Amino acid sequence: MNQQVWLVDGEAVQIPDFTRDVAGHLVDLRPTAWRLNTVSGSRNLVNLDILDGCDKAAIQSLKIHIVRLIETSSSSHTMSSFKNVGRYLRAITEIESSSKDVDVKSPMWYLERLRTSGSGYLFHLLAETEDWSTERRYMGPDLLASLAVHKSSTSVPKRR
Repeated sequence: MNQQVWLVDGEAVQIPDFTRDVAGHLVDLRPTAWRLNTVSGSRNLVNLDILDGCDKAAIQSLKIHIVRLIETSSSSHTMSSFKNVGRYLRAITEIESSSKDVDVKSPMWYLERLRTSGSGYLFHLLAETEDWSTERRYMGPDLLASLAVHKSSTSVPKRR
């Protein structure tokens, strides 16, 4: 049974043992690898083990966010979010453990890394996670604490 409890919007949240995806299929959240159902019948795997060594509060926040995505979004969107935010968390861990002179409090270095590899469009998945955290007034350490400050300089203006 998942015993991890975190505060979201001032309320204790426990990650359940099971949830239902957007199609109503059961997803087991007890193991460290969550199998997501797809339309084709194949399964996507949210493998939390790849986050070993990353910040525990950030992992917990991501897990809560991924459970919400399982319940409200397609499995492909859920997987894209998990993979991209997971890459970001692992990149922070790698930089912090090396002697590289990078300010990890600002995600702009990661945006530049994505742009250099031709994947700048993936940055919106980090913004989505930060928006979710802000909307819920997430009470733990922000997964992307400084993203909100820099988001206005990287996002497309909204139409009025």
